[in-house]
Amino acid sequence: MIKIIDDPLDGELLIAGGEIKKGGAYIARILGPDPVRYRYEREFLGKKDYRFPGAPKGTVVVKVPLRDLREGDLLEIRAGGSWKNEYRDFYVFQGRDVRPISEEELRRRLAERLKQEVSR
Repeated sequence: MIKIIDDPLDGELLIAGGEIKKGGAYIARILGPDPVRYRYEREFLGKKDYRFPGAPKGTVVVKVPLRDLREGDLLEIRAGGSWKNEYRDFYVFQGRDVRPISEEELRRRLAERLKQEVSR
């Protein structure tokens, strides 16, 4: 479960949900490469909510206010999960929406961003 909702108290939220016993969910901003350990350096965002309205029992929901995201943010989102599959995918935040991208596209965008930072 990955979607954007309008919460009456918290405003617009990007949410991702996953079963607690399968490791839950997370939303992370990709900051750059991490060749030594995890492949990508990440900044984990949001708060976990174990009693989110409408979420099935045993589900943890991570919620991130859209105001905390920047246009063009590259995200890794882990949501769902089954006993043999882990659902981690890459996304780009554009125009108040999240759009799935391939890892190849993520790497291309990350390389472009790093080139721009070096040329400054």
